[in-house]
This record gives sequence, C-alpha cells and structure tokens, in this order.
Amino acid sequence: KTLAGKDLSKLTRLCLNFFGVTNFSDAGVGPLFASLSPHLTHLELDFELNPKLSDASLKKLAEGMPQGLGYLRLNFFSCDKFTDEGLAAFAETFPQHLTGLKLNFFHNEGFSSDGMTCLVQRIPLSVRELKCYFRTKE
Repeated sequence: KTLAGKDLSKLTRLCLNFFGVTNFSDAGVGPLFASLSPHLTHLELDFELNPKLSDASLKKLAEGMPQGLGYLRLNFFSCDKFTDEGLAAFAETFPQHLTGLKLNFFHNEGFSSDGMTCLVQRIPLSVRELKCYFRTKE
C-alpha cells in the first residue's frame, strides 16, 4: 500500500493535513483510506474546507479504519455534504481500543440529532479523552 509511491504498511503514526485542498473528491480519498496501515495506533486527518467530500468518503474511511488505533483525530470542518447515513457508517467501525477521539464536523449541516446520537452511542467505552464538534440542521 502506497501514498505517492511511499510504502505506508509499517507506519504506526500518521498525520496528514489537506486543509483547504478543494479539489480532493470522494474518488481521491478512497485510495488514501484504503492504504491506511493496519499497524496505525495514531491517526490524524484534516480535510477542513473541502466541499467535495460526501458520505462516500466517510464510508471509505470506515472500510479502511485500522482496528488497532488508540488515538483518532478527524477534522471535516465545513465539509457540508455529509449526512446521518455517512455518520452512522463511519461510527460502526470505531476501533474498540480507542482512548482518544477528537472529531470536528462543525458546519456540516446535513447531520441531525439522530445521526449524532448514533455516533455517540457507538463510542467505545475505552475512550478517556473525547472532543466532538457538530452543528446540525435542526
């Protein structure tokens, strides 16, 4: 598994910032999420201000989610095409040994309180540090 020709299969920590990269689409993040190392224990991804990402991106992230993660930080601020369906698909794959979880879905008005409730109900009991930012359509 590679990203720009680099072998990612042995990584245990990964931080990528795509802040304001407006040409990233669901098709573009699919290979990135599929290439996440199963050995990752720490993952930080920043896609703030990316108007092209949708539920398909959240579902691809869910499919590639390394189950050994202890820390997960995701910033999808103002990625406003997400809905409750994408949030639920993402929440179903939370690694069961997470101790730190930071999620920013602020200015994503496609979520309702139902979607946020679904996500909160799936947060593993192992989480000791939790920060979530949301803004719903309600």
